Amino acid sequence: MVVAFIIWSIVASIFVMIGVVNWRSKTEVGFFTGVEPGKKKDIVGYNHAVAKIWFFYAAIFEIIGIPFLFIQQNSMMAVVVMLLIFALTIGIIVVYIKIDAKYKAV
Repeated sequence: MVVAFIIWSIVASIFVMIGVVNWRSKTEVGFFTGVEPGKKKDIVGYNHAVAKIWFFYAAIFEIIGIPFLFIQQNSMMAVVVMLLIFALTIGIIVVYIKIDAKYKAV
């Protein structure tokens, strides 16, 4: 399952790259695919907040993937890992909605 963890780490690295691009962006960055972010009152603060979400997601994603180093293929633990990712994803969506409301231009 080491190969699974390596692939997992590559995906986490992609999330970090998304965060870096968001951090450096001069215009409002989108979070959801295909949805325009709208006007924000503090573009830099908003972009940094969204980038922090991606950095946090990547770090927790990597930590959740550590069991892949120790479990056997087709283990029930793989299902638990996937459920944790599902919960993490819902959590960052909730945090993004709060950030979007905080920086929304009136």
